[in-house]
Amino acid sequence: IVGTLLVRDNGSINTCHEQVLTCRQQPVERSNHAAGRLLQVMVKTLLGSERSMFEVVNKNWPPS
Repeated sequence: IVGTLLVRDNGSINTCHEQVLTCRQQPVERSNHAAGRLLQVMVKTLLGSERSMFEVVNKNWPPS
């Protein structure tokens, strides 16, 4: 059972990797632009959540 699970996981990883490679090989600027915008949104979201976390920590620090 463990062997088949490992093979299945490896297969899914390989298909994901192949999809990424085909996406990279296609010189489609529109998809690259969309991926770039998605990355920007993700980074902004991460930075925003970190910033709000820092604000909460700063407001509650030092503990009274």
